[in-house]
Amino acid sequence: PTLPWLIPSGQVRVSRAGAEFVFCKESHPLVSAGLFSAPSRVVSLSTTEFVRKLCSVPDGYERFYMQADVPHSLLQAGKVPAMWRGLGTKQAQPLRLWVSAGGAV
Repeated sequence: PTLPWLIPSGQVRVSRAGAEFVFCKESHPLVSAGLFSAPSRVVSLSTTEFVRKLCSVPDGYERFYMQADVPHSLLQAGKVPAMWRGLGTKQAQPLRLWVSAGGAV
């Protein structure tokens, strides 16, 4: 299976600061008032569009990463939850998949 088959769409963070993704809530009062320019923003994209952008944007301009919940089909396979149980920890939030180009932090 390909990524667009597993994850049809997701939330994509776009950074203009190169490979470093600095988180800043777009709803922060300084950002929404226009007094501070957020270093990254979130957009909803289909995975096909995300992959196209990931492969076509020149290095050093905009960088992208996608965050999406792990598909139910992978959870049913039992491999991901078994890994967490093996660590002896409880799951605090939904399991998520993060995808970006190499070097993203």
